[in-house]
Amino acid sequence: MIKDYKLLAVASLLALVAVILAIGKASQTEFAKHQRAYATLCEVDNYEVEIKQINVNVGGKSLIDRCATCHVGFANPDAVDFKQPLTTHSPIVPGADTDPHDLAAMGCVVCHDGNGRAITMEDAHGHFHMWPAPLLTGGAVQANCIRCHDTNAEPLAGAPQLNLGRQFYIEKVCWACHTIEGVSSGKIGPDLSDAGARFSMDYLRESIVHPEANIASSRMPKFDWVDDDAVVTPLTIYLKSQRKTRLREYAQAPVGTPTPVLAFDDPTTPSAAAGRKVFHGVQGSDHPRHGGCVNCHTVREADGLLKGGHVGPELTYVGRARPEDYIRDHIRNSRDHAPDSVMPIFYDLTDTEVDSLLLYLKALDYVDAGATEGSRIFTTYCASCHGLDMKGRGDNYRLLDPYPRNLARRQFVESYKDRFPGTIAKGVEGTAMPPWEKVLSKEQIQDVTDFIVQRNRMSDGEGADRSFVRLDAPLPKAGDMDRVTEKEVVAVDVTRGKTAFMGHCTGCHGKLANGKGPNAYTLGNVYPRNLINDQFMERADLTDDRLYTSIILGVPGTPMPSHSHLSDQTLLDLIAYIRTLTK
Repeated sequence: MIKDYKLLAVASLLALVAVILAIGKASQTEFAKHQRAYATLCEVDNYEVEIKQINVNVGGKSLIDRCATCHVGFANPDAVDFKQPLTTHSPIVPGADTDPHDLAAMGCVVCHDGNGRAITMEDAHGHFHMWPAPLLTGGAVQANCIRCHDTNAEPLAGAPQLNLGRQFYIEKVCWACHTIEGVSSGKIGPDLSDAGARFSMDYLRESIVHPEANIASSRMPKFDWVDDDAVVTPLTIYLKSQRKTRLREYAQAPVGTPTPVLAFDDPTTPSAAAGRKVFHGVQGSDHPRHGGCVNCHTVREADGLLKGGHVGPELTYVGRARPEDYIRDHIRNSRDHAPDSVMPIFYDLTDTEVDSLLLYLKALDYVDAGATEGSRIFTTYCASCHGLDMKGRGDNYRLLDPYPRNLARRQFVESYKDRFPGTIAKGVEGTAMPPWEKVLSKEQIQDVTDFIVQRNRMSDGEGADRSFVRLDAPLPKAGDMDRVTEKEVVAVDVTRGKTAFMGHCTGCHGKLANGKGPNAYTLGNVYPRNLINDQFMERADLTDDRLYTSIILGVPGTPMPSHSHLSDQTLLDLIAYIRTLTK
């Protein structure tokens, strides 16, 4: 019995020691030190160290905010001369007679993010792995104004960096590719309407400066202004401000002084000057609407320097190379000419604006005085798509469908060199290859053809075999003897052709025949042909004879193999089926 009392006494003593130690430890916490220092500065003797908490009621829920546990004087105007974390918060709207923000009621987390439930600095500031909302400081705090205010409508008083970022979003024509609800409707890039809720400031900044850092397949150009922190920081803050879920409906707030953006007046009469403004996305109001071609396309103006993005083809010569109706239709809906085009449909452009764009493109008359020989012609006119090394990977290749031809493959060049002058002169319908006959003379076209052929031969080295010759495979017809079955060829049957296509072609060309089969992206930069591309497949020079030759012999210098094991009857049925795909 006595032994039990001894054990109880020892346990009680240990518990008392633990309580004393806990009290002592609590008195030495970060927030306890801050609260004692604050009481000393305020000359208060009777105070209690405690965890201070603000419950911010938003949408029927409570946002827990314990920041005042350390930032004791943040809502006390008399603490203005105290040092952090004891000092008062600076005015949110500098110069306002009465700041509409009640800091004692809103707390800190609403604007600064961080972890409002924590009571140590490291945890409260959200500086630990995977915390989705680390502390925002300085101008970055303005990104959270959207939680209560509409930051996409009018410039907001007290948020100069946010207002500037909004201006840059417009001025740098980000809206041409991206959607922000109520602001823009671009479809090429990711929707940014909820970017602030999904991504951190560091992620957004990195995505602007190094587009491929977070999305390896990104097609966003690296713009020449991304090294200018005066542009990137405000733009990052503006993107961080985009949230679909807010703490409350938009509240009224003092409106700041709008910063004027570049002037653009809607033209009533088409003009090249107005077209240039549309192309470069110059706006007259801060609500973006039209144009912005420069983010995807490059042009050379009088100085000869390339200006713009490398997503689509260079357009310096398109005004002279393409017919006017083609350009108008392509601006309105590029899918009329290339079914898989990623170019947006510019349904909001007026007829006057489209005509102005056309006049601007036709006015681009840059001519390289030195482009008189094949190598210079190729560098000036061809390299932006085909690449300086001729491998089909120039600056603009990535979103072209199909990719530009790889002209560094000797078998392809030797097989089709006789077609080159005609292809260069007339272009290839259904692809980004334009007709050059109105830009280059016949002599220049022949010079660049000779240059391509000679460069291929030189790359083989001295003594290399250059005797590759494309075979001739005439198209059989009904009544001829089938070379495989040795039976008479009969009338074609589309049903049999479809069966043959599904059995032999879908691995590369796909079941939809759009060139996107399961093997397509393992074949290098020469993707299978899109057989439902009307513009390409219905060309006058793409005859059944040419299709037959390409199928039975393959296409030299590409992954398209020979299918000579198939009977003539099967090949004819297959061609008949392919012809139905574009009707």
